[in-house]
Amino acid sequence: MEEREMILKCPACGFDHLCQEHVEIFNRPEDAQKGIHITASEDRIIVDDNLINNPSPRRQGVTILCRCEECDHSTRIHIYQHKGQTYFEVE
Repeated sequence: MEEREMILKCPACGFDHLCQEHVEIFNRPEDAQKGIHITASEDRIIVDDNLINNPSPRRQGVTILCRCEECDHSTRIHIYQHKGQTYFEVE
């Protein structure tokens, strides 16, 4: 299988230097009301059961917050599962 490299660009200015600021991981069994939420940033890790911002309405999800080095625009990248499919979404 051929490897492909992709570079994310800022949706506001088109600059190709987006820096990750923090990552949120949401893990739960399908349709469960409770699960694990981990937030990792440069200087700390927080673990709780707050699933409110989970990008998946039913399962696991990951959110990556990036900031553009050129215009300081903040972008959220979501990767999540829903009904057997995996979605990639840029907010």
